[in-house]
Amino acid sequence: MLPEQRALIAPTAILDQLRPLMSSPIEIIPVLDLMGGIVVRGVAGERERYQPNQSRWSDSPDPLKTAHGIRERFGFRRFYIADLDAITGNGNHNETLRQLTESGFELLVDAGIRAPEQAEQCFECGVREVIVGSETLPSWTVLEDLLSTYDPQCIRFSVDLKQGRPWGPLGASLSAVDLVNEVVARNLSHLLLLDVAAVGTGSGVTTLDLCRTVRAAHPGVHLITGGGVRHDEDLTAAHSAGVDALLIASALHDGRLSLPQQSQP
Repeated sequence: MLPEQRALIAPTAILDQLRPLMSSPIEIIPVLDLMGGIVVRGVAGERERYQPNQSRWSDSPDPLKTAHGIRERFGFRRFYIADLDAITGNGNHNETLRQLTESGFELLVDAGIRAPEQAEQCFECGVREVIVGSETLPSWTVLEDLLSTYDPQCIRFSVDLKQGRPWGPLGASLSAVDLVNEVVARNLSHLLLLDVAAVGTGSGVTTLDLCRTVRAAHPGVHLITGGGVRHDEDLTAAHSAGVDALLIASALHDGRLSLPQQSQP
């Protein structure tokens, strides 16, 4: 198992200000999409059009500055990182991952895992949980190798969708529900359901019906979803759909969620 990261305690005054978000019915996990060494703004999975991110909580798209700004404002230390360079086979952000974990951040990372060695590199950087996505995973054998090598609690399978349809080699002949069933049959209970077509659109979370179906069929799974979050009501809707945690990027960076005393800087 990886060593525990030291939790950072926010001052009492800041904690008092943050109660609207801290009292959310489900866990909120901030998202940083990394490309070319910076945080970018993901929209609908059209990666060639991604632009440097502008966040209300950082004066630059630098990953460390952005993460620190969000943590200082909200107290979040658990982040989801999509290493888009690694996902597309154009390098990686392993040094950035190392710097973030050394700064006390707990990371869930999608680095386009295609082989166990890539997961090992993430764990060596201090990553707490590696995301294995159907977009890039070449075979079930690779997933089985990972599960036999690492603690399954450190592996999460991402059912990657595009407009509701499974995306990637494993999903070519399967429905999203069938894909989930294949994963659960391998005794992996940590799941992420993500439709990239909804990411950054502010159109609402499109995976909630699927989340309800998965929760009903597999009540013991830990379920994360995201993409398209608009406002606080989406948090309540996700909770009602059986979601344990919600990934949020644009709505958090733009300040569209309820914030302390509605007095955002």
